[in-house]
Amino acid sequence: MACEGTSSEFTHISPESICPVFPVFFVPLCLCGKMTNSNMNPLWKICHDLVHEQPGHIAAGILDLDTGMTLAAYHEVDYFTDAYVEMLMDASAKMFRGPVISRIDDLISAQQGRPFERHLEEIYFRTSRTHHFLCTAPETPAALIFVAAISMDRTLGWKAATDTLPHIAPHCPEPIHI
Repeated sequence: MACEGTSSEFTHISPESICPVFPVFFVPLCLCGKMTNSNMNPLWKICHDLVHEQPGHIAAGILDLDTGMTLAAYHEVDYFTDAYVEMLMDASAKMFRGPVISRIDDLISAQQGRPFERHLEEIYFRTSRTHHFLCTAPETPAALIFVAAISMDRTLGWKAATDTLPHIAPHCPEPIHI
């Protein structure tokens, strides 16, 4: 599998080294942007198609929130390195599953007298140049991370993100129940 992009360093790791206890859905990734054979990873194609849906779409990624593993990512930004993309995906995982959010989920569940459940489903934030849409894919441990230019209407960004969610589930790993 050949990659085109800015990063010249790729680390090849086995799924067992990531999570030796639980089976992990492992797909080859090219975080640098274009992958020459996109048929190998349908989640990568979903990211690719979302970015190319209309002008102003900058980047998309799909993250397994149970393991913190990046399942797919696509962008065409020259200065995004693999390390940068992984750092953004890690930050996104912490927004959904970090210790503070997990504690809040625990408190809400306890106050309602219900078993523990995750409550956070969507996050939006903006920078001076970009919109960031993060949303969980229903019935999966996956989250979509989508970045669009600030010139794009925020409502259209949410629509693009939520319209993409149903296409993610058939290609995702089963949730890990501990």
